[in-house]
Amino acid sequence: MNAVSSLVWRLDRTRVHALHALGPIASSLAGDRSRRVAWTLGVAVVTSLALALVVPLWMLALAPVAWGVPHLVSDVRYLVVRPGWHRRPKTLALAGTLLLVATLIFGVTAALAAAGLATLLVPDGSRGRRLAIASSLFALSALTFHARFLSDAVFVQLHNLIALVLWWRWRPRDGRAKAALAFAGLATLLLVGGGFDAALAHTRWTSPFHGLRLGALAAAVAPGLAARWARRLVVLYAFGQSLHYAVWLRMVPDDDRPQPTPRTFRATFGALRRELGPLLLVLAAALAVLLVVGATFDGARALATYLRWSALHGYVEIIALALSLARGASPAAPVVSAA
Repeated sequence: MNAVSSLVWRLDRTRVHALHALGPIASSLAGDRSRRVAWTLGVAVVTSLALALVVPLWMLALAPVAWGVPHLVSDVRYLVVRPGWHRRPKTLALAGTLLLVATLIFGVTAALAAAGLATLLVPDGSRGRRLAIASSLFALSALTFHARFLSDAVFVQLHNLIALVLWWRWRPRDGRAKAALAFAGLATLLLVGGGFDAALAHTRWTSPFHGLRLGALAAAVAPGLAARWARRLVVLYAFGQSLHYAVWLRMVPDDDRPQPTPRTFRATFGALRRELGPLLLVLAAALAVLLVVGATFDGARALATYLRWSALHGYVEIIALALSLARGASPAAPVVSAA
């Protein structure tokens, strides 16, 4: 861990110099969490949309290699450890088994059923609300069972939206957050509605990985649709995936911490060690290294393997959102009773 501590120290020093260079702008953002998080989303929308319109396959190839494992760690931290679900071994074991089945066999169908079952079994929240949410989830599960391929394509896109919804339930409803979220929604509607089709005519459909092609991605996210729609939805996926990473790596951590000012990298690393333990961090680091090494030898295969297994965290987000709605609380609200 000494090497990590040295790296964290250097990152803190670099950030101090950057903040001094920005002057009053940095002071304004550092002291106002609401403004800082709203600007984070706004900047993420602009940069993600621009890159997705120009080099979408590069984004889809390299972003998971760089940010995939860290954002999985953030998922575990904020959706499982922070609220205390890991202290409910029976609930966790049941959910884990169902999610493994979802990942290996039934996909989103099993994930929705798992979310419905978890909503019924967890006693937090009113019985009527839990029953209504569980019934809706079971109905959706049955519907997706009869249209599995299409439902998987829909989930690929909605998974990125779920992260924004979870973040929205994390934070106070202020005007800045609403404006930033509306900005993201407007960009999404323009993209799907053809507002950027002129830009798509100049999009570079090349990839850094041999075997990662537009056709294969279009078959996954836009099965059976015309080429025009396929291009829009592939770019939408690249755009949404980038926002998804911004939510878990910047916006949720910023809104979750008690103090309004940003933590140093050193304090962040210390908090990660306390909450997740060194073993999980070492495993995550090893997984990140394996992903990078795999990408250098066979990028498309390494990416496909990562995406297959990382679908598990998307199913965790479905359960977290269902439980948050059933409990009428933030996803990070502490679990009330043991099970």
